[in-house]
Amino acid sequence: RSSDLAPVRELEARAARWQQALAGVPGTKIAVKAARSSFIGGWSAGETVPTCVLSLRPIGEGRGWAAHLAGQMRIALTPVLCRVEDGAVVLDPRSVLAGQDQDLLTVLRQELSSGSSAVTT
Repeated sequence: RSSDLAPVRELEARAARWQQALAGVPGTKIAVKAARSSFIGGWSAGETVPTCVLSLRPIGEGRGWAAHLAGQMRIALTPVLCRVEDGAVVLDPRSVLAGQDQDLLTVLRQELSSGSSAVTT
């Protein structure tokens, strides 16, 4: 049931903590954005619910960057569920267990290695 899901304000706060933890990573624009999550199976197949996501986008040229980063994160030692939307990698706190935040940040820091400075919005 949708009423059993985490409130959007909690998801926004969590995504903002991820953003703050990644603020020093070079070459990436990092933003917290409102979005919708969809369910693929089970009782709520096809239903969408409001969420808040972390969006990662390269600074400057980055054709194929998001697809490459998402692929690398999916095959990491600790795989990360993410999606690509409009040239950005999107991470939804609804798809990360609360106790896995540090693992997520470790994978992101490892995969986000480039030359420019990070920008947060």
